[in-house]
Amino acid sequence: MNLDLETMAVDSRASFAHFLSLLRQELDSTPELWSNNSLPAFLEAIESYALDIDGFYLNTNQVVDANVPSWQNFANILRGARMYE
Repeated sequence: MNLDLETMAVDSRASFAHFLSLLRQELDSTPELWSNNSLPAFLEAIESYALDIDGFYLNTNQVVDANVPSWQNFANILRGARMYE
């Protein structure tokens, strides 16, 4: 698991693109770490995680309005969806 991927702040289009690059590299190098390592499974998990992201923020004591779109919120959804079951 890439620590930068887990901890990086994603606050711009450029940092989101970098995050996506790291996400793809992780999938390429260690697909076994991903619960959802096929496109259909990942897309289904993104949908579910997007609906449940409030729970992530509550469980991690983050005060975030998930209804306000942000680069970080999108990254959190994608980050979570790779392991979401």
